[in-house]
Amino acid sequence: MTSQTGPNLQIPRVHLEGSSYEIGFKHGHVLKEQILSQLEIYREIFQQNCKFDWPHVRSISEEFKTSIGLLAPELLEEIGGIADGVADPNVDIIDIVALNARSEIALGQWDDGCTSLAWHIGDKQILAQNWDWRVSVGKNLAIAFIHQAGKPDITMVIEPGIVGKIGFNSSSVGVCLNAIRARPTSTSLLPIHLLLRIALECPSVDAAIAKIESLGGAASSQHILIADLHGGRALELSPLGGVYIPEDQYGIIVHTNHS
Repeated sequence: MTSQTGPNLQIPRVHLEGSSYEIGFKHGHVLKEQILSQLEIYREIFQQNCKFDWPHVRSISEEFKTSIGLLAPELLEEIGGIADGVADPNVDIIDIVALNARSEIALGQWDDGCTSLAWHIGDKQILAQNWDWRVSVGKNLAIAFIHQAGKPDITMVIEPGIVGKIGFNSSSVGVCLNAIRARPTSTSLLPIHLLLRIALECPSVDAAIAKIESLGGAASSQHILIADLHGGRALELSPLGGVYIPEDQYGIIVHTNHS
């Protein structure tokens, strides 16, 4: 593991490869302190903002664990590897599932103000976003480089303990995320952060959309802005179905949660 440093900034950079379990185990082992910090932060967030105690959070996570095992068993293996890598008697796979389903567990209880932009101009594709979230989480962020046999290599910003987030892959597929404050949610579908990871395992935007469709969509209402070398698409996802918005005549798609 190496770190990128700057004024008040130290971002770990972790290289993960091997089987799903091996990727998870190294993730958990190398980022143990950050994961333990994340669990404390989200315990506090869930309690203060949502009035959910940790036993209640774990009960919801149990339902998500079952769905992940059915729909994305390799990612459940990775999540299990993370828990084992942390090697703390007070942390198990259900706690790590809770981190991965943090958006769904507290959906409708908090705001997220991100803005994303995709712009296809000439032979270039721009994809970018800001990330308005809790300052307390910022100190734990890491950059993960993931190599899996038969899949594109992934470069991804992660909240330690969570298997997917914003980033890009070696097939030039990139993803951004904007939370949407809406209901319903469904514990029978995959949390949005797992769908981000699945999208980054695909060779194109079209393949990513097809894969998300085959899995039944998202467990909560969220927006993924995705692009490859051929252009971008806004994925408005929900448990009730998805809408896929193409770029406009200028090659631009923008999504904002700011008024």
